[in-house]
Amino acid sequence: MNNYKVYHMSHTDLDGYGCQMVTNRYFDNIKFYNSNYGREINERFDEIFSDINNENNEKILYS
Repeated sequence: MNNYKVYHMSHTDLDGYGCQMVTNRYFDNIKFYNSNYGREINERFDEIFSDINNENNEKILYS
Protein backbone atom coordinates (compact mmCIF):
# COMPACT_ATOMS: atom_id res chain seq x y z
CA MET A 1 0.00 0.00 0.00
CA ASN A 2 2.94 2.30 -0.48
CA ASN A 3 1.19 4.09 -3.34
CA TYR A 4 -1.11 5.91 -0.92
CA LYS A 5 -0.69 8.95 1.28
CA VAL A 6 -2.27 8.19 4.65
CA TYR A 7 -3.65 10.88 6.98
CA HIS A 8 -4.07 9.39 10.45
CA MET A 9 -5.66 11.13 13.42
CA SER A 10 -5.56 9.68 16.94
CA HIS A 11 -6.26 10.83 20.45
CA THR A 12 -3.43 11.99 22.67
CA ASP A 13 -3.49 8.90 24.86
CA LEU A 14 -1.61 5.61 24.92
CA ASP A 15 -4.01 3.70 22.67
CA GLY A 16 -3.94 6.57 20.17
CA TYR A 17 -0.16 6.53 20.03
CA GLY A 18 -0.25 2.73 19.90
CA CYS A 19 -2.49 2.91 16.83
CA GLN A 20 0.04 5.22 15.22
CA MET A 21 2.87 2.78 15.94
CA VAL A 22 0.95 -0.09 14.32
CA THR A 23 -0.10 2.02 11.34
CA ASN A 24 3.47 3.22 10.88
CA ARG A 25 4.55 -0.42 10.64
CA TYR A 26 2.37 -1.06 7.56
CA PHE A 27 2.42 2.26 5.69
CA ASP A 28 5.33 4.34 4.45
CA ASN A 29 3.82 7.62 3.28
CA ILE A 30 1.88 8.72 6.35
CA LYS A 31 1.18 11.92 8.26
CA PHE A 32 0.02 11.72 11.87
CA TYR A 33 -2.26 14.12 13.71
CA ASN A 34 -3.22 14.06 17.38
CA SER A 35 -6.17 15.61 19.10
CA ASN A 36 -7.84 15.80 22.47
CA TYR A 37 -11.62 15.91 22.70
CA GLY A 38 -14.04 18.72 21.88
CA ARG A 39 -13.32 21.61 19.55
CA GLU A 40 -9.75 20.46 18.95
CA ILE A 41 -11.06 17.52 16.89
CA ASN A 42 -12.69 19.90 14.39
CA GLU A 43 -9.53 22.01 14.26
CA ARG A 44 -7.48 18.91 13.47
CA PHE A 45 -9.96 17.86 10.75
CA ASP A 46 -9.64 21.32 9.21
CA GLU A 47 -5.87 20.89 9.24
CA ILE A 48 -6.11 17.44 7.62
CA PHE A 49 -8.44 18.62 4.86
CA SER A 50 -6.24 21.62 4.21
CA ASP A 51 -3.22 19.33 3.88
CA ILE A 52 -5.16 17.04 1.52
CA ASN A 53 -6.24 19.98 -0.65
CA ASN A 54 -2.62 21.12 -0.90
CA GLU A 55 -1.44 17.63 -1.86
CA ASN A 56 -0.89 16.71 -5.51
CA ASN A 57 -1.28 13.00 -4.89
CA GLU A 58 -4.25 11.36 -6.62
CA LYS A 59 -4.23 8.26 -4.42
CA ILE A 60 -5.16 9.17 -0.86
CA LEU A 61 -6.21 6.68 1.80
CA TYR A 62 -8.31 8.22 4.59
CA SER A 63 -7.96 6.57 7.96
